[in-house]
Amino acid sequence: MNDTGRHKIERGYCISVNAWFSQLNSLPAFRVGYRNLRMIGLLFLLIALPSSSFSTPLAAEYDLKAAYLYKMIKFIDWPTEAFDREDSPLRICIVGPDPFSASFYELHGKIVKGRPLTILRFNHGDHVAHCHILYISIRDKRRVSQLIKKISGLPIVTVSDNSKFVKQQGMIGFINKSQHMLIEINLEVAQAAQIVFRAQLLEVAHRVIRSREER
Repeated sequence: MNDTGRHKIERGYCISVNAWFSQLNSLPAFRVGYRNLRMIGLLFLLIALPSSSFSTPLAAEYDLKAAYLYKMIKFIDWPTEAFDREDSPLRICIVGPDPFSASFYELHGKIVKGRPLTILRFNHGDHVAHCHILYISIRDKRRVSQLIKKISGLPIVTVSDNSKFVKQQGMIGFINKSQHMLIEINLEVAQAAQIVFRAQLLEVAHRVIRSREER
């Protein structure tokens, strides 16, 4: 691909990033705290840089997903028994190939909802029972189904950008539609795990599954 074609793709993706953040910021509860989230500064830096300096659109996409993960923690409530103590860390786990950039790991140790964030990586799903958010980047649908079945009922918010993830009993799925990043939520699965998604989060979801009949 020549420089002109690559620039069009990068510019188009960054425009969609801008539009998506505008959509988030239209809701007061989701206005992004730029001072506390350095990765968002990275996104706007990407938009301002010339074509030769761009990260790939895929890298920018995962920076955006990381920013959204961080923001939505404030609108998720876990049952008390999901934590050993009042000051226990809130664990974000990644299982499978790690798609995130180094900026995501700068969140490690930050305080959210009175708890320090801990970011952990696993190659497989054998040690994820103590996670609070589990980002699944495994692409094999059979393995994903096995993992979700294994942790079914545990207070773990499962997240992925796999196709039809919420239909596989996942809780939050990232989807791309018409160059916009959206989320789908399986509220039925969340409720079975005693996870509460607040109204602000449900309001920005493209689709919310509330019962089996809606899948």
